[in-house]
Amino acid sequence: MSRLACMAAVLFLALLALSGCVPDRGPTMRPGEDCLSCHGAGTGAEIGPAWSVAGTVFDGTFAEQEAGLRGAILRLTDSNGRKLSLETNAGGNFYSAEALAFPLQSACIEHGDRVHCMLREVPQGSCNVCHAAQPRWTAPGRLVAP
Repeated sequence: MSRLACMAAVLFLALLALSGCVPDRGPTMRPGEDCLSCHGAGTGAEIGPAWSVAGTVFDGTFAEQEAGLRGAILRLTDSNGRKLSLETNAGGNFYSAEALAFPLQSACIEHGDRVHCMLREVPQGSCNVCHAAQPRWTAPGRLVAP
């Protein structure tokens, strides 16, 4: 095999391998995953716009990835008192590039006439890191609408 053909084959295989790593793009992509691992400023893995906060709201603590909830409202207050409201899309995802000072002082989810708020400060903006199918720290699991 010629050197050029060998290089072309290696390039083709590399592109083929990478194609499995490129997610579907758009606002409903990859619900429940760590959004800021790709959309966080300075992570070195940015493949989309950098956001300060992002996550997914589900209809149950042990919901499947496809069970994101549309129309939930997140009300956030940062450590400087700045307030931000976000609405979940068809995949249950929410995100913002607005500058926020962490830790957030409050984070509440509203759905219908019900409200559920975190009982502690929010240490960082990738909500799905703690509120995952297998939760971390004291998170109860998925972000769930009340």
